[in-house]
Amino acid sequence: MNFFESQAHARGQTKRLIVLFTLAVLTLVVLTNLLVMGVLGFTGLEGKPLTWIYVKSLFDWKAFLIIGGVVIIFIAISSIYKISSLSQGGRVVAQSLGGVLVNHGSDNLQHNVLLNVVEEMAIASGTPVPPVYLLKNEDGINAFAAGFTTNDAVIGITQGALDYFSRDELQGVVAHEFSHIINGDMRINMRLTGILYGITLLGLIGYFIMRGSSVGKRSKKGNQAALLGLGLIVIGYGGTFFGTLIKASVSRKREYLADASAVQFTRNNHGIANALKKIGGYKFGSKLETSEAQSFSHAFFSNAISTKFSSLFSTHPPLSERIKALDPQWTGRYHNTDTTNPSLLNNENDKSAQVSGFVGTQSSSSLVAGVGQLKDAHIKQAEQVISNVPACLYKMAHNTLGAQALIYALLLHENNQAQKAIQLRYLASNLPANIYTQIKSILVDIGRLSIQYRLPLIEIALPQLRLMPINRYEAMLTQMQHLVYVDEQLTVFEWALSNIVANYLQAEFEKADAKRITHRNLQSLYKDIEYTLSVLIHEFAAENDFDSILKAANKEIIGSTMLLLPKHQLSIEGFANSVSELSKLPPMAKQKVLSALIVPIAFDKNYTPQEYEVIRAIADCLACPMPIQAQ
Repeated sequence: MNFFESQAHARGQTKRLIVLFTLAVLTLVVLTNLLVMGVLGFTGLEGKPLTWIYVKSLFDWKAFLIIGGVVIIFIAISSIYKISSLSQGGRVVAQSLGGVLVNHGSDNLQHNVLLNVVEEMAIASGTPVPPVYLLKNEDGINAFAAGFTTNDAVIGITQGALDYFSRDELQGVVAHEFSHIINGDMRINMRLTGILYGITLLGLIGYFIMRGSSVGKRSKKGNQAALLGLGLIVIGYGGTFFGTLIKASVSRKREYLADASAVQFTRNNHGIANALKKIGGYKFGSKLETSEAQSFSHAFFSNAISTKFSSLFSTHPPLSERIKALDPQWTGRYHNTDTTNPSLLNNENDKSAQVSGFVGTQSSSSLVAGVGQLKDAHIKQAEQVISNVPACLYKMAHNTLGAQALIYALLLHENNQAQKAIQLRYLASNLPANIYTQIKSILVDIGRLSIQYRLPLIEIALPQLRLMPINRYEAMLTQMQHLVYVDEQLTVFEWALSNIVANYLQAEFEKADAKRITHRNLQSLYKDIEYTLSVLIHEFAAENDFDSILKAANKEIIGSTMLLLPKHQLSIEGFANSVSELSKLPPMAKQKVLSALIVPIAFDKNYTPQEYEVIRAIADCLACPMPIQAQ
């Protein structure tokens, strides 16, 4: 299953979830009505015989519909509330679980190794570096990824995992979580959490009814309330039962796929297999103490809660089956984790390799096939990129002011000194002095920076931008736009970089799940594809190849007859609008669009680092992470 099929499958799970949720709600409606009828009937007997006629007399369609309506409204309001509370993205989940943000600059070696592993995986996959949260009060060995998209994703890990994982094991688990990020599993997990919240709250109502009925004198009504409260508590457990069952039906297969993806990413089946063996041999296992683990249990690396019928209702496959799938030679013995405590640094990677320039030679079809398909070579390349980024820029990317300075500096003109001077004067007048001073201090280093380091630097800097105040966010959007449009010239790379930053920050400061699929087919967007393609052809292709490229691009989108628009009709505003519309297509349609847009760059199977980074940036804007170019 490729990236686009996986994304489509994950979105298709929403329909299945709605069907299961509807069945669960209808079942709870019936059970609640039966409970009310039973309570009224039991307390109304008063010595009379319990006959079928008496039971039948208790049923009232009007009462049934009223009670059913109340239950449905309660569940709907509760679920809408939960979904709304999750709209700020993955950090809300991490914080509710007790997670603490882990920042660079710490003297804690465990934290630094964890951040390095996450950074390498993100840069390799072409996604923004997600913020990392530590559940420092949790001894269980576990991890999770949360968020709606790559722009609001976070990685969480327990202190137990840091204490007992080697670097290879940590990398395997992080790769597993990145599979969930890349393949769209996080979105379904977030929606699952929100939708199921309402059906688990009926028990809480029952608790309050029972508590209220215990105050004051006992009476017939008080007894009825007590029985009703007790029944609702039981039904509440039924809601939890249905919620767990739905989670298990949605999540289990995705866990196997994420395990397999982690092996594909790292080319090391022992890392993730040994991590699972350590969980199996650890006295705390993967269980979490926080009460919030129940609502998000399906999103963890391993079972975060105890279930009496684990084989049937567990949100994860049994450890033994996952290990056997990864390590067919496994003898069935778990690691005695309690007697070991390896240092994460024992297996620290050598960072001395150098990154050389490259000229790409892949076809457009192989480039599209590589979207979301992370491999060990990409991770090794990411390690090399990190080690070769100038130290001053790398350090600057890890603090809030420095990250802002980097973004502005990367948007300055490289070759047109007159325009660069205009941009700097604008920044001097509109930026806080401490940010402008940092920009001036890195102009020489930015000027010398190889093109293949630009996008990774932005990906590293993005998490720090989340920490700036909202007034800086609003100002930064305006200032980036001014830098891109100041010369009224079409510069695709500058636009792409600014758009990546803007989309990422929108998920933090506005709404995480803001992007919606509003176009179901390509036909309505042929003009936008034509416009975007024309810009790329004029910017990157040789004039004598124009006709051949257009013919090849039309072939990628069967049935289209796109034309090449003249250059004087094109503008960066039009390009931005067209790409924005294309980002609202479903996954399988995006695959066709991206195949067409890559043709101008890969037509001659010989493209430069700048051309590859441009198409990576455009793919990012379409929410299609393209891995870093491996050597």
